[in-house]
Amino acid sequence: MATLVLKVSGVAFEDRPDLHGGQEDYARRLAASISELTAAGHNIALTIGGGSLARRSIDRARRLGLEPVRASYLGADAGLMNARIAIAALRGGGIPCSAEPITAFDAAAEAMRSGLTPVLFGYWHGLTSDAVAALFASYIAADLVVKLSQIDGVYPSDHEAKSGTNRHSCLPHRELAHLALEFDSRTPGASFVLDVVAAKSLADTKIPLLIDHWRHLNTLKSAIERAHSASFEEESGTIVRSD
Repeated sequence: MATLVLKVSGVAFEDRPDLHGGQEDYARRLAASISELTAAGHNIALTIGGGSLARRSIDRARRLGLEPVRASYLGADAGLMNARIAIAALRGGGIPCSAEPITAFDAAAEAMRSGLTPVLFGYWHGLTSDAVAALFASYIAADLVVKLSQIDGVYPSDHEAKSGTNRHSCLPHRELAHLALEFDSRTPGASFVLDVVAAKSLADTKIPLLIDHWRHLNTLKSAIERAHSASFEEESGTIVRSD
């Protein structure tokens, strides 16, 4: 049994039937996975990114002359839509959850203590959904953060990520924080496997992080259960933890 913060890439919620059966299908599958995890005794908080819609909207607004702070709110708008879809799927699947996306950490923590699955969201300039997940994990002293990303783990380079070779099965927090510092541009809509605020927060709190692809819901439970084992050797995924 563990307390988990689950961050799901907004790309998973895009309505692209050619990739994964569409938004509704994925939302139902995610809800089923969360139901399986809660039935096993895990307590879960959920946050959803804005995906490529957020990045496209931010880029358009910037080109039209909107300043970065205001442009970043468009990304939050995309995340809010995804959060509401997630809540609909959870409620439709009979999973007790917050009726609305929750912005306050204390309210989300209280929801968890009441047996609900909170879906977090907020208009926090400079904080991505990655950072929200990491900071809330610190707030509740979570056992694990899980990020379901566009790639199935951490790779030494973009070329290796595209080819699926040399994936790190385990990585120290300090190394991921170094990579994030190097490759996360900290501009609205930028994308790295984990942003630098989240990476540094998790390194400071020593909360383990599991990164895997959003498609791998069928192996999510087993990966979570093995995340604290001495050796993490799954077919996909990277576990990040302290040395």
